[in-house]
Amino acid sequence: MCGIFGMISNENLHINLFISILEQLEHRGKDSYGITFITQDNEIERIKSIEKIQKYSSKNYNNIKLGITHNRYSTTKNKSPQAFLDEIQPLQFKNNFIEFDLIHNGNIANIHKYISYDNNLSDTQNIITFFNNATSTTFETLLIDFINTIHCSYNIIILFQNSLYVLRDRYGYKPLFLGTINNQYCVSSEDCITNFNKIREVNPGEIIKITEKKYETIYQKNNFIKTKCVFEYIYFMKENSTYNNKSIYNIRKNLGQKLASLEKKKFNPLHTVVVGSPNTAIPMGIGFAEYLYLDYIQVLQKHSDCGRTFILKDQNSRIDYCKKFIFNTEKIKNKTIILVDDSLVRGNTIQSLSHMFYENGCKELHIRICSPELKFPCYYGIDIPTHEELIINNYTIPEIEKKFNLSSLRYITIEKMLEAFGKNNDFCCACFNGEYNKELDW
Repeated sequence: MCGIFGMISNENLHINLFISILEQLEHRGKDSYGITFITQDNEIERIKSIEKIQKYSSKNYNNIKLGITHNRYSTTKNKSPQAFLDEIQPLQFKNNFIEFDLIHNGNIANIHKYISYDNNLSDTQNIITFFNNATSTTFETLLIDFINTIHCSYNIIILFQNSLYVLRDRYGYKPLFLGTINNQYCVSSEDCITNFNKIREVNPGEIIKITEKKYETIYQKNNFIKTKCVFEYIYFMKENSTYNNKSIYNIRKNLGQKLASLEKKKFNPLHTVVVGSPNTAIPMGIGFAEYLYLDYIQVLQKHSDCGRTFILKDQNSRIDYCKKFIFNTEKIKNKTIILVDDSLVRGNTIQSLSHMFYENGCKELHIRICSPELKFPCYYGIDIPTHEELIINNYTIPEIEKKFNLSSLRYITIEKMLEAFGKNNDFCCACFNGEYNKELDW
């Protein structure tokens, strides 16, 4: 679920604009970041790092005319340090005829059917292999051949000859938006970026060419089928983003209300506090509390340096981050706490929070989850590679309650979850129901 961004301008851009974009999309991945840009003098510069994103003071980076950025969320773990560094995007493609830089968000489940697939390489590196093996005679036919051959899931931005080329897979699994910043064309994984003026979503199966003066569709696959990732709404996107013309904040609040509508337990409003797990589940908690006329108090906060548990690259990192919470102890003592969270994947967050809530004096702890039970791996770009690491496949709900000393644990149903999104329910729910895209022909 990496963050990707590209921008082209008829004015001088400073590198710190691109750095700011990286910071604003860091919730989509923080394993590494990279930038490729072209200066007004047609010089190409590349910056890649696994360190913390930083601003640049050099005046050498104040005459940029176009660039692409990538925040990486790796779904391929346990690689050697050098292999990991080699995978940092943007990646460069070069042969005797063409040269370009490429960034990618997604996971191509069936690419092995079309190339001599190397399991030691990232999907993006295997995309480069596809281009290397292609027999297309022009750059644009190369892209058209790719989008007609490789089904999903991918969003790709390519920097080629002072233009940006944008590709979205025929199903549209991951969000991608065309827009402007200060009247300069750009494309982004999300529309939450400062001063981003959204024009429209990139269509599934579409290839767009963007120059400093215009954008144009150079190809549109007609038989596209929209299949959006439901987890984008539940977890990945920022709450101030929109997707399919729907507010992410409002969707999450709706999810909390739909979950509350299933509640059978009667809570005493004088002694009960609803809490949303920061930061994604806060609107969910607010919606839950409003529906049941219970008090909502944000007694739980993350430290400012605390990131997102799910996207961290290893189990030890996830456990360490789960410890970085701040409690308002006075609001917890002798209270019944209903903790609303977006999902329950491995159990790291619930394990830590349960201990800390009781340590800070709560009387009862009830967990309410605004996504259905995660039972199946994701093959489209989310790091849920095996059945075994999903807690619900190892323990029953009563066993989870006992394991984490919970007063109760409840999940939203798939039906109620979909109700929260409104009429258009063209979502991939495979991680909940195991119904994968049959057209992939794995």
